[in-house]
Formats: sequence, C-alpha cells, structure tokens
Amino acid sequence: ASSIIGIEMNKEFCEVQEKIIHKFSMDADRIRVIHSDVMERPDIVQQSNVIIINVLDFFVDIPKHKEMWHFFKKHIKKGSYLICNRSMADTLNSLDMFEELMNWLSICIPNQMKNEIFFDVEDC
Repeated sequence: ASSIIGIEMNKEFCEVQEKIIHKFSMDADRIRVIHSDVMERPDIVQQSNVIIINVLDFFVDIPKHKEMWHFFKKHIKKGSYLICNRSMADTLNSLDMFEELMNWLSICIPNQMKNEIFFDVEDC
C-alpha cells in the first residue's frame, strides 16, 4: 500500500499508535494516525482500498451504529475490501439491517480453502 491511514476517536490510542510508529522506525510519511470520528472523514473512506473496522457494538449505541453503516455504504467505493472482526451477517442481523445492506456486499469467507496452496515445510 502506498499509504496506511488509521482513524481513531480515542486521543490516547492515537498517541500510543504514534509512539509505536516511531519506536519501530516505520515510515511516518506513509503511515498516519488521525484523531477523528470516521464519519467526519468521508474523504479518507472514499479513497481507501482496504478498510478495517473494529466491532462497533461496544462503542456506539444502536442508532449510531446504524448511522455508521449507512455512512459506510454511501462512502466506501465499489471494489474496496471491508475487513471486520465479526461476521457481517451477525452484525447486520443484530441491527435489523441484513436485508437492507446485504445486496451492497459480497462476502468472502476468510478460511476459504479453494484457492489456497499448502506446502510441506520440507518442500520449501
């Protein structure tokens, strides 16, 4: 990736991430952490090819959670990858949004074996 941009609402977490970037001599011109609400940065979401989203259930109430998914649907460009640490079906069902948003997504199964190649250690 030419650039990696993280958006974090918690100022302390931003500071921790900045320290890690500097501690491990990561390219600060390529890796940035922005202290903001993601919904205030549609410009970043629109240009992203890969978006990683934490489970939102613990951080926002249901109305805000629904608002965020409408925001993502509006601003995530077609062909981008959305990586979540909870199944989209579970997430959207819990919000009663499954039918509304499932035609927007193509779900990839993370443990899909079809296109994976396995090597024995001794073959390498």
